[in-house]
Amino acid sequence: MSTSGCSRCSDLDTTITIGSPAELTNVLKVIRDNLADGTLVEAAHWPQGQLKMSRPSFLSIPISGPWPDYVEYYFSCAACGQLYRLSVETYHGAGGKWSPWERR
Repeated sequence: MSTSGCSRCSDLDTTITIGSPAELTNVLKVIRDNLADGTLVEAAHWPQGQLKMSRPSFLSIPISGPWPDYVEYYFSCAACGQLYRLSVETYHGAGGKWSPWERR
């Protein structure tokens, strides 16, 4: 697995802080576009030691809300396998981020 992505996912290989509903909506749209064009695939990865929770498919999350209290999904680049994480706490408005994820 690459730690810095490849030419196919290099535009996604950044950390984006999500601090508002509009920012979350934009990130959700970008992820959906990348799933649709085959750049990303939804990954079943959960970090070691974390409780595995059942969750609906990412595509079932509405673009403009209402959202679940906590959104956490992992995606991988279809070409190089780089793992990405979307993690957002929506209930209290704490926000979250999109970022490359390194398996530990």
